[in-house]
Amino acid sequence: MPVELSRNLLIAIEGLDGTGKSTVACLLAKRLNGVVYATPPPEFVPIRKALDSSRSLSARFYYYLSSVCYAGAEASGLREHSHVILDRYVSSTIACHKALGLHIDIDATSLDLPVPDFTFLLTAPNERERRRRIRSRAICSSSDRRVDEPAIRAAMMREFRRFGFPEIDTTNITAHQVVDTIICQIGLTNQVVLRAPS
Repeated sequence: MPVELSRNLLIAIEGLDGTGKSTVACLLAKRLNGVVYATPPPEFVPIRKALDSSRSLSARFYYYLSSVCYAGAEASGLREHSHVILDRYVSSTIACHKALGLHIDIDATSLDLPVPDFTFLLTAPNERERRRRIRSRAICSSSDRRVDEPAIRAAMMREFRRFGFPEIDTTNITAHQVVDTIICQIGLTNQVVLRAPS
C-alpha cells in the first residue's frame, strides 16, 4: 500500500552485488509512490566498459564519482516532485575503490552532493544465497571479477561499515520484508497517512 508524506525523501540503498538492492529499491519506490535512480546513470553507460577495463584505478574511480555527482544533481530535480530511491550512491564508489587498493582520502560530506535523508546497507552474509542471486548476471570486465573476489568483498564491507549506516541482513527475509523494515526504521509507520490502493 503506497504511503504519503509531507515532504519528499532521498533514500540510498547500498551494499554488495547480490544483496537485493535493485529489487528493494523498486519495491520501496512503489510503496512510497517514488522513483528509482540507479547509478551509474544511463548517460554514463556508453563509456562504462572502457573505464571498467582500464588499468587505471584512478580513472575508474573518477568515472564512477562523476556519475554519482551527476546522479545527485538529477535526484535533486526528481525530488522536487517525488521521493527518490538511489540504487547505489557515493558510498559504494568510495568503498569499492578503497577495497580495490586506491589510496584516496575523500570525505563524502565534502562533496557537493545532496545528502540522503536515510541510507541503508543491505547485507547477505550467506555467500551461497548471495551467489544464487547473481548467478544470472554476466561479469563483463576484469574489475567486476576482481570486485567479486572474497578478499575484496570483505574489504568493501569493512569500508561500508565505516559509514555507520543501519544494516539489514537480507538472507532469510523477502524483499517485501526488507521494505517493511526500512519503513519501520525511518519511522513512517507512525507518521504517515496510508492511502488505499486505487
